[in-house]
Amino acid sequence: MKYNDIAGHENAKEFFGRFFTAEQKPHAILLLGQEGIGKRLLADTFSQAVFCGSGSQACGDCPECNLFARQSHPDFLLVQPELAKDGLRRKNSIGIAQIKELIRESAFVPKRANNRVIVVDGAHLMTEQAANSLLKLLEDPAQGWIFVLLSISEELILPTILSRVTIIRLKPLALEEIKSHLLKSGQECVAADEAAALSGGSVGQALLYSTQQAYDTRRMAMDFLLAAVCDRQEELADFVSQIDKDREKALMLCEFMSFFARDALRVSCFDGQSVWNKDMKELIEEFCGYISIEGIKLLVKELDSTMWALKRAANVRLALEGLYLKISDPGKR
Repeated sequence: MKYNDIAGHENAKEFFGRFFTAEQKPHAILLLGQEGIGKRLLADTFSQAVFCGSGSQACGDCPECNLFARQSHPDFLLVQPELAKDGLRRKNSIGIAQIKELIRESAFVPKRANNRVIVVDGAHLMTEQAANSLLKLLEDPAQGWIFVLLSISEELILPTILSRVTIIRLKPLALEEIKSHLLKSGQECVAADEAAALSGGSVGQALLYSTQQAYDTRRMAMDFLLAAVCDRQEELADFVSQIDKDREKALMLCEFMSFFARDALRVSCFDGQSVWNKDMKELIEEFCGYISIEGIKLLVKELDSTMWALKRAANVRLALEGLYLKISDPGKR
């Protein structure tokens, strides 16, 4: 991977480009930015360049590059939330045991390269104990260790850790920049305009929203809302069967409903030109005919609560049924 293959983030690319010639090299870097904006991609591109040793860009052909591409370079250490028991989802935190394993590794010198790169993907998810243990490593790093911390929020990182890292903030990409990247990605993009608008400046989110599956789920989200406000409960079983205990799909369904609810607020406030889901504007206007502004605001809160519950292993069927009944309640419309 080359930096030119990454959309946007010129400040980060320039920083990593200067890293290899700088007299004073930071031993700890914090990349800040929203989900899917490219933090991990930048961290991996930098890590490969460190191991390659040919300059600020990795050559892509040497043994070190090949090892990294196969995700088997012994001097690359990745810390992220562990898999849950179902083996499909990751836990919501990085625990003390994972940082203790890093501390044990710090006793050893790099195996192949001059440096070891430690990427903490989700630094904001560290427990207090884990964060304090990592702080000790940052205060007295092992020889040749380079830390790259990735986080969605500066406020969720200990101030003592912030004082020991070089912070790089990644800004959301412009709408046209994201759309251009989607069209050049080689991946089939359905409704690229809408995917870019919903992405919030994140290429990763835009790629997720541009797939056929996402497009179908977005349409289902609109159908779910209309069926609920029109009290067509006979359709509920069909919605639940299409999700079929798929937690990620249920979360995406709720996320799209949340986008529609926010668009409905815009339409209700006579700001219909700024809706994100422009291809479904007529359906959003139809939805607004069945629900008040206060009802839409309550819907946004209900959706946030449902997504919170789903992320914490709530029963998918019960969560969707409960959401449907709340939307269809005349007293909340």
